[in-house]
Amino acid sequence: MNALMKKSAIDFSWVAFAKCWSLAKICRESDALVSCSLVALLGLFMLLTACSEKYTSSPSCVGQGNSNRSAIPIHMPDGNVRSMGITEVTNVQFSEFVQATDYVTLAEQIDPVTDRPRGSAVFQQPKQAMGRWWRLDESANWRQPTGLGSSIDDLGDYPVVHVAYEDALAYALWLGADIPTQSEWSAAAVGGPDHYADGGGRNISPSVGNTWQGYFPFENVEADGFAGAAPVGCYPPDEQGLFDMSGNVWEWTKPDLADAHFSVLVGGSYLCSENFCRNGSPRGRQLQELSFSASHIGFRVILDAAPTVDR
Repeated sequence: MNALMKKSAIDFSWVAFAKCWSLAKICRESDALVSCSLVALLGLFMLLTACSEKYTSSPSCVGQGNSNRSAIPIHMPDGNVRSMGITEVTNVQFSEFVQATDYVTLAEQIDPVTDRPRGSAVFQQPKQAMGRWWRLDESANWRQPTGLGSSIDDLGDYPVVHVAYEDALAYALWLGADIPTQSEWSAAAVGGPDHYADGGGRNISPSVGNTWQGYFPFENVEADGFAGAAPVGCYPPDEQGLFDMSGNVWEWTKPDLADAHFSVLVGGSYLCSENFCRNGSPRGRQLQELSFSASHIGFRVILDAAPTVDR
């Protein structure tokens, strides 16, 4: 259980205690002391049970620490074997690239028309029915995932986000790798979990991956343990040993044409819900402009070499 979930569980327990203390006070002031006390105890039991179910069963985020390799060989439809990154690229990994090359992402670059940073799209949970879900924030980028004042200081193992396709490709090429095509990514996802939500939906179960549970975008019950993105590798790997091929963040794939302006995002994200996106699974697909970036889009890499890369 990570520190954030421990804090949430403690906070939840204090709420439970406060509620039951109030009930006990009412009981002392009433004639029905025994029956009211039983109700208070029952309420405490129910609250603590809910807390236990939500947090003690939350996944342990192991990511690359679960393997001595950072890529796994995958047999492709053309008969070749390529090595797919076992996780999405993390903030720590992307930081190494930026430090080595002084690379500036598209979101950080100055727009020649406005003379301001291009910025990136940030999801915000609306507080009212007509509230906006997204905002284009010129201060948002991979270093400041929620805009001005935010940082990745405690998010090293989280997937890097706010990366456009050209940013993902630049990292991959620096690593001597590439961005997988949609067919390559699909071949790697063949062994993925097929634990779809009740009712025949396309979202995976919250025990398998990070998606949205509740009525999007107003209610997120966080049954999977996270309100937003999760550190890489928090959920069981698929049959081929790959983590987060379902949910967490959308992943870029290589466009079919060299002069394309769009490509396909795969796998869904933490914003996919049963009532809205329904793409939080290995089957998830979404067409996206190559220059776009957002707080729920990341990537992983694929290599031709043996799976011994350690970055």
